[in-house]
Amino acid sequence: NWRVRVYDVNNLDSGWVTGVPFSLLTPTHRAPSRAFTWSPINPNPGETVNFTDLSTCYDTSGNSIPCANWSWVFIDGNPATSTQQNPTSVFATSGTKDVTLTVTDGFGSQCSVAGQVVVSLPLPTWKEIRPR
Repeated sequence: NWRVRVYDVNNLDSGWVTGVPFSLLTPTHRAPSRAFTWSPINPNPGETVNFTDLSTCYDTSGNSIPCANWSWVFIDGNPATSTQQNPTSVFATSGTKDVTLTVTDGFGSQCSVAGQVVVSLPLPTWKEIRPR
């Protein structure tokens, strides 16, 4: 529980104000930890990128449990969104692409994490030619 009293410049107080108990504001369990990786690390335009969820969700006792839902957003990706745990996406152009994963546990807690995939143009191919 908490309460507060405020004084003004004339030393008059507001009286005690009591707030909502912290137990009603504090989550009853640990929030999900969220993380992901992708492969290849620096894909080329048009190459399929495999995303792997590394998130962990928890029950009210603090034990790890499977997460209930995944929501992915791939800026400039195809597809642009996914609800799969380990989706794929393709980026048609080079540049830095923002990716966001939001995981939800079975108790309604959700957390997000973002990453940036650098899509690079492939190196040019070359052929060695023997001098004449």
